[in-house]
Amino acid sequence: VGDEECGALLARWSGGALSAEIRSRTDAFHARLASTFGLDEQREGGALRLGGSPLGEREKGFAAAALAAQLGSLGFFYGKTVVAPPPGSFSPPPPPQETEAAPLFAVVPSRPFFPRGFLWDDGFHSLVVGEWDGPLADDIAAHWLGLMHEDGWIPREQILGAEAAARVPAEFLPQRRLHANPPTLVLRLQRLLDRLPDGGGGEGG
Repeated sequence: VGDEECGALLARWSGGALSAEIRSRTDAFHARLASTFGLDEQREGGALRLGGSPLGEREKGFAAAALAAQLGSLGFFYGKTVVAPPPGSFSPPPPPQETEAAPLFAVVPSRPFFPRGFLWDDGFHSLVVGEWDGPLADDIAAHWLGLMHEDGWIPREQILGAEAAARVPAEFLPQRRLHANPPTLVLRLQRLLDRLPDGGGGEGG
């Protein structure tokens, strides 16, 4: 990139131009939020209400912050899962085994404290993410299904990579086949099935 190009980019993405772009993108986000989740819709009995009162700017701001935090908690991970042997199957028990390295695209419940994927949590996350961006939620679900073992088990907690492992005490790293989560990914699949029109088709992006 030459000096002219750098100067043009600097002029476009600094000062008043940058402030205007941020305002434009923020307004577009709030408009899409209201449209996607029906925050301004008039329903039987009036507008959407919370605690008996119509949603005000404070409540809509809270909704925007909650959605932004969830989308901002999307992460991509890559690594191996440590799996503990079945209890009582050997004496002495063999050491935990590692799976083949695999990727995961997921929403984490807490970026500072739980920077890893949780199967149960992501089923619920997908209900919100799927309303905002259907293909994005489908990509997340596909990554989870890609971690399924041949017997149908998916380790409930995906501690992939050194960064994720650093936040977990060593004794909790191995995943145990006796530990499972409710199959909340079915919630996303059911939402897709509910939206299928007769004769096929699917959810729009």
